[in-house]
Amino acid sequence: MKVESVGKRMTTIGRQLRKFRMLLGLSQTEMAAGIVTDSFYSKVERDISEISIDKLIEILNIHHISLFDFFEIFDVENLSNLKRQQEIYSAYDNRNIKQLKEFAKLVKDNDDFLYLKIRLMIAALERSVNKLSLTFRKKVSNSCFDISICNLYNFWNLAILAPLIEFDKLNKWIEIIEENIEIMNVEDDDCYLSLLNLLINYLDRTYQIQYKDGINKVISILDFTPDNLNVMFHHIIIQYYVALLSQDWSVAKEIIELLKMTGYQKYVNTLPKIV
Repeated sequence: MKVESVGKRMTTIGRQLRKFRMLLGLSQTEMAAGIVTDSFYSKVERDISEISIDKLIEILNIHHISLFDFFEIFDVENLSNLKRQQEIYSAYDNRNIKQLKEFAKLVKDNDDFLYLKIRLMIAALERSVNKLSLTFRKKVSNSCFDISICNLYNFWNLAILAPLIEFDKLNKWIEIIEENIEIMNVEDDDCYLSLLNLLINYLDRTYQIQYKDGINKVISILDFTPDNLNVMFHHIIIQYYVALLSQDWSVAKEIIELLKMTGYQKYVNTLPKIV
């Protein structure tokens, strides 16, 4: 997040963190406090990577830094928008179409960029991307999804765009991630969660065109990700797509039944059906 301060250099989260760290006389390792990795924290201070609001607040709290003092220099509306964006990503991750539609109504007249993203999320979950108008597709392509390997601190934009982007471009992105996964900050919860959403959406595309080589790319990426019980569900979804692409119908059916039994019918409704 960045905001212009009158008569001052542009203020960023990274510069604010560095200012408070220097005031406290802490090293970067001490400031990170094991909440994020030292290397990731260093990138945040240098404005190379952006930190999730949850992790930022954890760092501020552990060092007894007043949230008011830290955020006073920032536009309150920008902070509110950041929180709302995270709520939208959470709704998307949970495949909560009803909640996404409510968010779409809230932002429709105030944030065209976010509104486009939410509409694309809904279309993807309703499996109706092919029904989107050419005008909408062009508007999405021209407006908001500025993605580069240099500023890829999470994968949400790419995950959201995955159902719409040309498959060759999407496949190239997966290959780039595969080549660079060892140096990416997937230990950060938000980064890891967004990556898993991207891989699920990528596998959905590969299933549509029966591109079975996609399985190996996904497995190669997952080999370098941490074991985390909090995202076990996402790994089960990935296994569902692997079963579909491998035409292992019995395993696919078992996974669907498991999801239904454990209360994930809403998520099941967004998955491709077993032939």
